[in-house]
Amino acid sequence: MVSELRRLAWGAFPELSHAEREVEILKQVRVGVRDTALRREFIERPSLSLSQALDTAQRMAQLEATNRRNSPKFSHTTASVNEKAYVGGQWARRNELSERPWINVPDGSQQRPRQFGPQQKCYYCRRFGSKARACGHNGPSPDTSHNREAMKSATCCVCMNDNPNSVFIPCGHVVVCYVCGQKLDQCPICRNSISSVMRIYAVC
Repeated sequence: MVSELRRLAWGAFPELSHAEREVEILKQVRVGVRDTALRREFIERPSLSLSQALDTAQRMAQLEATNRRNSPKFSHTTASVNEKAYVGGQWARRNELSERPWINVPDGSQQRPRQFGPQQKCYYCRRFGSKARACGHNGPSPDTSHNREAMKSATCCVCMNDNPNSVFIPCGHVVVCYVCGQKLDQCPICRNSISSVMRIYAVC
């Protein structure tokens, strides 16, 4: 490790002397320490050289290993806490977060609900009603192949010539061709105002 750090320092600071490069390596060692106890040791008792810093790190590692070996009660307590935290294949913290609607994403591995139809407590059902599909309360979406065949056999309710290939926004009805849809202000089915008309392309 030390030789690798010295090689990197030689490439990064070729103009510095050996002693100056050692100081730069020591700075990087202090910055890169993740262990809180060792970082506190470096702050309270700064090492004067790289070898002294490495000795300090080795001494702290040995001290921590000794403390772990001599305190089975502590390790047993930690294990029991971990067992409580890891319940049912998930961490308890994750279960707490999953109660929030924007975190509770449906998982395909979970069992589908037994109650069908929009549910009052379901975030997706509250937001999308009977059109919600991700939660599984409303069953599968209608057969798209059946819809495609119905669209092919249907005709525009205005000109009665072309197939309906446009959808009205916001009501969502598909009953006219795109040319006729551009000329209408209201949906001929629900009489709602049309804000825009979107063309539909059949994908085979």
